[in-house]
Amino acid sequence: MFRYLSQEDHFVETEKVANASLTEKKDTPQILMKMWKDSYLHMQKLAVTGVYVPFQLWKVDKVIVWRKMLDKMYHASLNLSLRLTHELDSERELLLLPEGKLEGALKKRRKKIDAKTTLLSNARLDLDDAIMLFHDF
Repeated sequence: MFRYLSQEDHFVETEKVANASLTEKKDTPQILMKMWKDSYLHMQKLAVTGVYVPFQLWKVDKVIVWRKMLDKMYHASLNLSLRLTHELDSERELLLLPEGKLEGALKKRRKKIDAKTTLLSNARLDLDDAIMLFHDF
């Protein structure tokens, strides 16, 4: 539904959205309302004169969605940074020991910490690259 509405770039009736997205006609308004409440869609009510039959028209407000997604990406990057800092702080004593003197369980624990640190750092760098690319669109 979201993809269809973002490609249309104008207000579309609920029934047309249901037909285009191949969803049940009774479920479509509920899904659209949820996306509207989450600020992904813009809704406009239109009443036909004579007989009161309200139509709901839907459109993606790309500027709002862009800001919302960028904010979520910034928040995810912050969470990755905080998690990396937490992992390094919690194992500070083990990380200060020279690698040559580690044996057995300590060596395995150090390898796990290094793998976790590498994974979090790479995820943060990938997300930062995505933010940079997304920000320019």
